[in-house]
Amino acid sequence: MRLQLHMALAAACVLCSGYLYVAHRRSVLHALAVEDSLVESLGAIFFFVAGAFFVLAAAKRRGDVAWLSILAAAMLTIAGEEISWGQRIFGWTTPGAIADVNVQGETTLHNLPGIHGNIRLVAVLFLTAFCAIVPATRRYVPALKNFYDQLRLPAFPVFALPWVGAAFSLMIVPRLLGEPIDDVGYLDEIGEMALAVAFLLFAMTFSPSRDDVTESSPAPPQPMLEGAARSAEPVVASPEDPKSVDLASSSDAGTQPRGS
Repeated sequence: MRLQLHMALAAACVLCSGYLYVAHRRSVLHALAVEDSLVESLGAIFFFVAGAFFVLAAAKRRGDVAWLSILAAAMLTIAGEEISWGQRIFGWTTPGAIADVNVQGETTLHNLPGIHGNIRLVAVLFLTAFCAIVPATRRYVPALKNFYDQLRLPAFPVFALPWVGAAFSLMIVPRLLGEPIDDVGYLDEIGEMALAVAFLLFAMTFSPSRDDVTESSPAPPQPMLEGAARSAEPVVASPEDPKSVDLASSSDAGTQPRGS
């Protein structure tokens, strides 16, 4: 059910973005997906929240701490890069050494020479391997499943995969169609937001489930049944009960010393 839901939502995201690109790219799409717009801000927030979930999961040891720490650092770094580490929010100037070489003149790493032109290709290769190839081979190739288990590699959830597909559709297909690079940048921002949604869903799989919370909470005291309460009461022999009198007399007789 979750897979179908996210497939529908991701498809709607791609279709709406495509419509805006064709019909309103210079107005509505520009307003939504330009730098520091709603789309970029949401993407940064989703990456930050995903990083926080991974940090909490590592602290609570809900998985391999090393992998969770790597994922947390990656999500928080991407969130910082999305907003230029708060430069445009707080208004500081880019240090001269970075401004001279940064493609956009900002305090970011992904716009530095050698990274700016290759980061998308590296990201596509990594996401294809981590989000698609590894889950598929984990399921259908037992030897690789054992290898991943030995590495304690976290499993990317299948229900989050449609958002990765949406990101690829928005960031790769327009380039293959030869669309102007300046216009494709709007779709890149929406694609990055889709990736943020995918990894937020991934991070939420490490949050405590309802069953875990139920098991960890103490069970409420059960009321004692009436029959059990009665059985727990001591039995007192009643002189009106002949059986009780006989048992008591026989017991007394057995304890008296024999005559010499």
